[in-house]
Amino acid sequence: MESKIESKYDCLHNHLFKFIIVGDSCVGKSCLLMRYASDQFTESFVTTIGVDFSVRVIELDDKIIKLQLWDCAGQERFKSIVTSYYKGAHGVILTYSITNRLSFDNIKNWYVDCKNKCNKNVNFMLVGTKLDLEKNREVSHKEGEELAKQLGANFIETSAKLDIGVDIVFTELAKLTMNTFIIPKLKAKEEEKNNINLSNSTNFSKNKKFKCC
Repeated sequence: MESKIESKYDCLHNHLFKFIIVGDSCVGKSCLLMRYASDQFTESFVTTIGVDFSVRVIELDDKIIKLQLWDCAGQERFKSIVTSYYKGAHGVILTYSITNRLSFDNIKNWYVDCKNKCNKNVNFMLVGTKLDLEKNREVSHKEGEELAKQLGANFIETSAKLDIGVDIVFTELAKLTMNTFIIPKLKAKEEEKNNINLSNSTNFSKNKKFKCC
């Protein structure tokens, strides 16, 4: 279950996840973020300078999750700035436009860069944008699926303009993050607790003296 929580609860959360959105310039990263964070879309294009930042709070498995969403500029001249924001990321959204072959070909470069600078177990979503421009498609859906398989990433095509698949991108990444970073820690704590209880119980039995009739 996933739903938006009112802003007055934004400070109350069980977990904090950091996601970064990367990819070439003009592939629609900012539009993807704007649609998800504020349910808005604009045709006007303004180049992201460095990074842009948004927050959204969701409910997932009865837990309140605060998502920090970082839109990283795609231009080479900003690379030294944006890579500093990769540190600590739990999830990466690799974006390309289905109407731009070069942006798809560059995905592996973005992947390697993030793999080297993000968390060790960082999760990846491969996202093909601008699905509303199907008539101008240069990258097939099958090619996207095959690349995602190579990278070990989940894959989806989206349209920020028509609001197709946008929520799924962030919800699925949040689920992956929960399973990768949170669930194992909770299980480890529970196992440690059980081991302590078992140890205490064993020690008690050894030290207890019984009287024979």
